[in-house]
Amino acid sequence: MKIDTFDEDLLKLDTFASRLEAFIKVERDYVDDGLVLALDAKFGSGKSTFLKMWGKVLGEDSDSDYIVVHLNAWESDYLGDPLFSIVYELIESLE
Repeated sequence: MKIDTFDEDLLKLDTFASRLEAFIKVERDYVDDGLVLALDAKFGSGKSTFLKMWGKVLGEDSDSDYIVVHLNAWESDYLGDPLFSIVYELIESLE
C-alpha cells in the first residue's frame, strides 16, 4: 500500500513533521544562508515516504516561503558527478 499523505499514515507522523517545521522556523533566524537536515534510520523504515509527505505539505503551504527540493541520491547514483544531480534538482524546484 502506497501512502501519499499524512491522512493515510497510520503512524501519525504528522506530529513529527509539525515539530520539525517548528524547529526550522526557529533555527532559520540563527543560521545564515540555509539549513540542512538529515533524517537517519534503517533501510525500509519510511524515510523517503515521510519526506515526500512532508515536502508536499510544506510546498502547498501558501503562507510560507519554503522551497522544497527533493533529491534521492539512490536515483542518480549512476552519474559520475553528484553535483550534477544536485544542480538539476535545484533548477527543477525553482522553475
